[in-house]
This record gives sequence, structure tokens and C-alpha cells, in this order.
Amino acid sequence: MSQSEALLIEKTFDAPVEKVWDAWEDPKKLSTWWCIDSMRETVITEYDFRPGGTWRQHGIDNTGFALGTQNPGAMFKEIVPLEKIVTVPNTIEGDSVEVVPDLEQTVVSFERIGDGQTKLTIKVLRKNIDDWQPNELLQSVYDQIFDNLADFLAC
Repeated sequence: MSQSEALLIEKTFDAPVEKVWDAWEDPKKLSTWWCIDSMRETVITEYDFRPGGTWRQHGIDNTGFALGTQNPGAMFKEIVPLEKIVTVPNTIEGDSVEVVPDLEQTVVSFERIGDGQTKLTIKVLRKNIDDWQPNELLQSVYDQIFDNLADFLAC
């Protein structure tokens, strides 16, 4: 079974890599920008930012309803400070939603660009890529998250 690139999203932020990294490393900061337009907030229920640690979250929509409480979590497979975060699925009993079928891993790369800018790249990798194309919904989710991150970093 080979790994194939399923989705690639890149964005350059007007912030140094240290500030962008901190926005990912700190769960309180992450919860302020890791959400989509239909969500009022993101609740991070577990965030152990180290290789082997777990990240679990769910969203609260604009009516107060909790969404995604049974979404699979993620395990931090690799963390290279200021350079890369690699996560893999980490399901537990009771998880029922598979957001990306056959998800292999997600790689978040941080690249220092010039004076005070950071290029962030997210690669969503899947097994058995032949029968799947990244859909517009997944692209839209990451676009919204990156827009929120840009707003957060501008403060």
C-alpha cells in the first residue's frame, strides 16, 4: 500500500515562524482559530503536543449544538520544532465519523520566508488514492482555517 498526496494547501503568513508555530503548539491559541464559519467555537478535549500524544476536539455550532464529538482524534507521529508536525488518525471506541476515508497522515510544514513571513503547507495523505479526489468541502475547511489563522496572527 503506497502513500499518495491527496490534498496540498499552501499559504504564506505575515508572521515569523516562531509566532505561527506557537499558534499550533498552544491549545488555547489553537482553539481560537481552528474552526470553520458554521462553528462558534472549537473545544479541544485533549492536546498532548509531543510525539505519541493525542489531539481530540469537537466544534460548537452557532446554535450551541456540539458537532463532531465522535470524530476520530489524531496522534502526533512526528514533531520537529519550527519545521513540521505529522499526525495520524487515532480512533477510540465510539468514534463513528471518518472525515477523510483511508487517511494515512497529515503533514503540516513551516518554512521561514524572507523577513518575518512563514509559508505553511498542509498535505493530507491517503491510502488507496486511486478512487478519491480531494473534495471542495475539505478544501473549503482548510481555507477557512487558514483565514482564521491569518486573522489570529495579525492581532
